[in-house]
Amino acid sequence: RFSTNFLMNRASDQQIQVQGGGVRGAANTNRATWTQKMARLGEKITSMDPDLRRNANKDYPIYVSAPLGTSIDDTLVPSLPGSVIITTQNGLPAAESSVRWLLNQKKQNRPKFHFFVSVSREVNDALSVVETLRDAMCEAVAKGFINIDGLNPRHSHMADWLGVYINLTRRKPNQIEGDRDMLLRSLNPPRANVSQQQLDIIQTWLRNRIQPGRLQFDRFLKRVSELVNRRTGDNKVAVGYCGSAKIAYSIRKAAADIKNMSFDGEYI
Repeated sequence: RFSTNFLMNRASDQQIQVQGGGVRGAANTNRATWTQKMARLGEKITSMDPDLRRNANKDYPIYVSAPLGTSIDDTLVPSLPGSVIITTQNGLPAAESSVRWLLNQKKQNRPKFHFFVSVSREVNDALSVVETLRDAMCEAVAKGFINIDGLNPRHSHMADWLGVYINLTRRKPNQIEGDRDMLLRSLNPPRANVSQQQLDIIQTWLRNRIQPGRLQFDRFLKRVSELVNRRTGDNKVAVGYCGSAKIAYSIRKAAADIKNMSFDGEYI
């Protein structure tokens, strides 16, 4: 819960303004998404001296009660061979913020390979994920940060250095085609300057990354480790999680069984 109002510049993901008591802005760091900046600003305000808080604006203190992605910071380290961000329901804003940040980075400022996993119950829950990924990928293609030349959007699991997995746990295989079509029809036009052909490739690829049922995290993380090791010669992978505690335990256990794979989670 925030007792102040905040504005985010989603297009650039570079600016946060917090209004109330004269506190405004948060400095950029090498690895800081807008949700992480918000969390750190909240921590700074709530750790103020009690005497200062009593004389401050009535809006203080701020209490943060949702995952905001501070646990994901380790997955954004540029020197990593591979990284994974996994999110469910209440962790979506932080995960979307982080993957948008990654897609806006040059090669030297991000891990060599990244895998984004979203687990939602129903098709409507995945709309913001698909639109955020589509918009961020369009921006990355326009800036030359991701290469989709030669990408087979119907069969490829990876788009250049990016892997995406969107699972709808309450949907069945015979429903998924209609769900995919509905999601794509619901998207707003992207702002990035990409060609129609590029847009079609990105949207078709994302469409086919939407799957019914649950993701088996132990098998998935093992495949990630093997792919990263095969492509880079190094199997070091960092896994960050935002979402519900129940799923966090199974991801933690799966990561612990894989050599050189670390896990950090933020969940409620």
